[in-house]
Amino acid sequence: MQEYEEALCDLKMVIILGCADESTYINKINIMKELKNLNNSTQRDLVVDMGASSSVNDIKGKRKAY
Repeated sequence: MQEYEEALCDLKMVIILGCADESTYINKINIMKELKNLNNSTQRDLVVDMGASSSVNDIKGKRKAY
């Protein structure tokens, strides 16, 4: 993810300096989409992991009373 952020920063500098063309802008849009997709998939993985760990804790704490 850090590589994407660095590339996006580089593209912003190129655009700000006025050295960009339309293909540079398209690359920026593609990088933004990839960052969004990566962020969404990371959040989904985190939710799945948290859900699995909480269900284990629920089962772990419940024992039969004698």
